[in-house]
Amino acid sequence: MNLEEIKITTKSENIMEFLTENRQQGIIQLSGVYLNSDNVSIAYTCLPGAHPKTKKYFIAIWQGEQPEDISAAIKTYKITDDSSSGSFTWSELGLQSKDYIIGLGVDSSVDTSICATLTIPKGVEDGASLEASLSSLDTLSVSSNSIVGSYVTPIFNLPATNNNWIALFNNSFNANCFKGTGVIASTKAKSDNNTGDITLNGLSLASKKPYTIVYGISFNKDSKPNFDNITAYYNFTTK
Repeated sequence: MNLEEIKITTKSENIMEFLTENRQQGIIQLSGVYLNSDNVSIAYTCLPGAHPKTKKYFIAIWQGEQPEDISAAIKTYKITDDSSSGSFTWSELGLQSKDYIIGLGVDSSVDTSICATLTIPKGVEDGASLEASLSSLDTLSVSSNSIVGSYVTPIFNLPATNNNWIALFNNSFNANCFKGTGVIASTKAKSDNNTGDITLNGLSLASKKPYTIVYGISFNKDSKPNFDNITAYYNFTTK
């Protein structure tokens, strides 16, 4: 047996590529209707167990094509209860014939916590539904020692600069993930592309077990993942 054959045999014995089942994607939903220049209706659905009031979720509107600092928003709506979904209508906006953008953020103390947007283009017609850009997460590959996660965030987001990350948890997604309970591993985004891949290495996954990977959008004061700011998840079971 030559060296190349030894290398291939060792790899096949130590690393198992998993097929997965019971796949489920979880995202924060945001939708809206431009009623007229003064009124815009908004609806949102958060991840299960998020408690948006407690975690200081907010929705804001800015003039322009991308969100700015929260302090520069035309209006800001702080979500007022911990229900997973809700709706409201902004009134007396006085919008002009310009571009506007609406963003949902998962932490009113972090300007870069916007994870979903709606665009109001110049010349929009009354009664038009607004185009949404939402964050999501999926898996490209799963093996016994690594996972490649594929993410999508709003176009203005800079994942590496803004300390975005993914993490792997035992079992399917649940409210305890927001506390970091059951986390196995995490890693920071290394690119500022708003879409891309992040790899978790050094794992030891078992077959026939449920797992979830999550996408988060900021670090805490200790420069570690802030599990309060999870914006998407992806459940799967190894076969």
